[in-house]
Amino acid sequence: AAYLSNYESFSFNPFSLFLTVLTVVMVHIFTNLYNDFFDVNYGTDDNNTGYFNAGLNSTMLQGAQLSGGSRAVELGLTTVEKTKKSANNYGLSFAVLAVVVSAISFYSTQSIINAISGLAIAGVGAFLGYFYTAKPIKLSYRYGLGELSCFLCAGPLLTLASGYAISNQTILLFSPIFYDLVILGMPLGLLTAGILFINQFPDYEGDKKSGKNNLVVVMGKSISRYIFPLFFIGSFLFLIEILNFNSINNLVTEFSNNLMFAGLSSFLVIYSLYIIIQTFINYNSRKLIKANLATIYFNSLFALILIVL
Repeated sequence: AAYLSNYESFSFNPFSLFLTVLTVVMVHIFTNLYNDFFDVNYGTDDNNTGYFNAGLNSTMLQGAQLSGGSRAVELGLTTVEKTKKSANNYGLSFAVLAVVVSAISFYSTQSIINAISGLAIAGVGAFLGYFYTAKPIKLSYRYGLGELSCFLCAGPLLTLASGYAISNQTILLFSPIFYDLVILGMPLGLLTAGILFINQFPDYEGDKKSGKNNLVVVMGKSISRYIFPLFFIGSFLFLIEILNFNSINNLVTEFSNNLMFAGLSSFLVIYSLYIIIQTFINYNSRKLIKANLATIYFNSLFALILIVL
């Protein structure tokens, strides 16, 4: 929305924005619930006895599960059957909202391109989310495909589908704005995959025992700590590319004379270095939880700063 509002000759529909956010929330909950359902059935979550819980380490995320599933079934807060039923309800809500948003998009643009494109991408996202753990694909068990699907769903697929959904103008395939929307999602996808990646450290033993061959299991925790910084480096490289967009050049013409950019980017760099150092030191310790929490905070701050810039 921030991007479209600054793009020449483009605008967004506020009501569609609200419904799109709600649609994303529905599919995200649908995905998480089914991930819980399948991981409990496979016995994967039972094996993750070293999971991290935020506990009292975080005011904002107090008591939140960071790894090892939600533990809702294991703690007796719900049942496997109720988890599946809730997942289906949220999936249905997602499908209905996606169709409504597409209908509004068609009405706003008088073109079927945005409506069909947004709906198709949303369908791909739901497919990847469901088969992240569902048989026969089980992406999260297949040597990095889980991380890749997380990157796509929380990154370029999300921003592109949202652009199609809320834009009042038609977005043509492979047009400049099409590529811009893809690039906008790249750093957000990388950072979300980074959250997934670092949360795999405490689950290493349990995931390995369950045959959940994610990247940390495949490479080992010691090597994985050298891979982890790449998520931050990639996000900064794409941030530089985003600041070169024509729609934002009026705000950022030269990095050296833009105090806001210099201050915010310096803070992000320092914060990322803190997280990386914590990961290197505590990769095999329960103290790593500080880096897990900080990675979540960094993702949120990065997104807010991206909107501001």
